[in-house]
Amino acid sequence: MKMIIINADVGEGSVNDKDIMPLISWCNIACGAHAGSEEEVEKTIALAKRNKVQVGAHPGYADKENFGRIKLNLSYKELVQSLTDQIQLIAKKAEEQGVKMIHVKPHGALYNQAVKETSIANAILEAVQNVDKSLYIVTQKNGILDTLAKGVLKVKYEAFLDRAYEEDLTLVSRSKPGAILTDPNEVLIHVNNMINRGVVRTITGSEKSISFDTLCVHGDHQNSVEILKYLQQNLNK
Repeated sequence: MKMIIINADVGEGSVNDKDIMPLISWCNIACGAHAGSEEEVEKTIALAKRNKVQVGAHPGYADKENFGRIKLNLSYKELVQSLTDQIQLIAKKAEEQGVKMIHVKPHGALYNQAVKETSIANAILEAVQNVDKSLYIVTQKNGILDTLAKGVLKVKYEAFLDRAYEEDLTLVSRSKPGAILTDPNEVLIHVNNMINRGVVRTITGSEKSISFDTLCVHGDHQNSVEILKYLQQNLNK
């Protein structure tokens, strides 16, 4: 049986966190920039520790109004400093609770840009190295961040269990119909295709090869708990 790492974006103020945590292996904790606060970080790390879930940082643009989903016009230096501070916050709070942070996964617009833009990818890599060179970077395979991280940092490749894909394997914009998968059986088919056949069916209906180490569910997804429980019950079949 294949072992699949399920990760979730948490610490963003969702009421789902306490129910999601027992169903995942890794968590990506908001760093107080796009969402969350120091108090929320401490609470989420404690929740992860109780459930034996690996802790990671989920830095994004400091823009709570837009949930970090819109690019901010920052200089390279400003972006590196912001990301360094965010990652360091998670590392510090984890250490205070006797927990080792193991990875960093960019959030929102930052995540999407890092797949395609060299300067953004370099800023993320520099910020991670400023904190801890042993950390994993979580990103999509064959993007700019993946390419630049080789030989610099360890990488875990990610796919999304609750999102639809475009032909180029980027995520369908949330503004488009069908971008977010909400039906548990639809998600099961989507995940089964990725795990057992190594393909993802795109929004147009074609199939593309996909490679990943970990599958993400979004913590603020309204059906996230139901979906995870359904997958847990049915994947082994």
